[in-house]
Amino acid sequence: MSIPSANTLLNRFTVKAKFRQMQVLIKLAELGSMRRAADALNMTQPAISQQIAELERLLETELFFRHAKGVAPTAAAQDLLPVAQRIIEALQDGAERIANRALQ
Repeated sequence: MSIPSANTLLNRFTVKAKFRQMQVLIKLAELGSMRRAADALNMTQPAISQQIAELERLLETELFFRHAKGVAPTAAAQDLLPVAQRIIEALQDGAERIANRALQ
């Protein structure tokens, strides 16, 4: 299996990736458990699993090692986590700016 180019991955992100997948990635890496991540995000465990599976298909790489006690991020997930955190932080900043403008 060949590894997709950065340009290919960027195109997939802009067309198919979802902000919710970034939230799930972050929370799952933080909590190490599908169940705990689902509870924290008010989602079902199958929905968490589906979001991660979709992101893994999009990136053509495994993001978490699954084991009896939960999950652990792979090197690919660790590379993606800071990016996902910046995306979510930027969205939060944008929401705050718009909300603050409405108060003026």
